[in-house]
Amino acid sequence: MPHLPVRAGDEDGEYNLVIRMSGKLKNQIIDICEANGTSINKWVLGVLYGAVRAGRGLPIAPEPVAPPPGTIEQIRAYLDGERLIMPCGKSRCDIQLELVGGLEFCSTCGVRTR
Repeated sequence: MPHLPVRAGDEDGEYNLVIRMSGKLKNQIIDICEANGTSINKWVLGVLYGAVRAGRGLPIAPEPVAPPPGTIEQIRAYLDGERLIMPCGKSRCDIQLELVGGLEFCSTCGVRTR
């Protein structure tokens, strides 16, 4: 008799989810993750996140626009006298990075950065 699912007591907490699958499927997942340079955990979390959003009728998370400029880009732009453009397209943005389901967003402008 299968166990009934138990709801999370803390929605902001992190929980383990154990699933059973065939060896063939596991190997295919490993191949995909190795090809994309990501961990199995991040890949599965992204797939589940997309499925939950699709099931609710919510839009799928967009592809990353660009990562936030690093220190080298900031110095180069300053020395060249150029404006530094943030991932949202603005020259000034108070970037507050937030991780949501393994995806990185700027919580100020809502743009996915990684």
